[in-house]
Amino acid sequence: MAIQLAYYRLHRTGCATYESGSLRKFLHGRTETIRSYSETSVKFTQIFDDVQATPKQKFDALKAAGVAHAQYGAAAANGNGCDRHLLALRVMLKPGEEVALFSDSIFKKSSKWLVSTSNVSPATGLGGMGFGPVEVYVLLISFP
Repeated sequence: MAIQLAYYRLHRTGCATYESGSLRKFLHGRTETIRSYSETSVKFTQIFDDVQATPKQKFDALKAAGVAHAQYGAAAANGNGCDRHLLALRVMLKPGEEVALFSDSIFKKSSKWLVSTSNVSPATGLGGMGFGPVEVYVLLISFP
């Protein structure tokens, strides 16, 4: 939620956000997208910067956004995310075949990741675990 708030403070709006979620519990499972930008994260960012909002309202908005995010992450980890299913449908299209969903402007906007985060595990040697930009994570493993 801190990343959502930082983006909101910089741009006064939110954006589609990619967070990698593990599907390792499934045979050959790789990743699913955890969509961090949601109705509850938008509400949180707006309330948190509202000078009229009380500390309790801010805390409640943060808590609700965190709970919603954790629920979506758990659903994604259990194979109930939407992005890998949609990718499979897109890959199954025959050359020249079109599906209205994939050309829809809202779908395109929600699939353009302006913010992307991924787990930075202890294996990177950073001495802890957290989340950071995917590009930094790739850089860290590319240049040990």
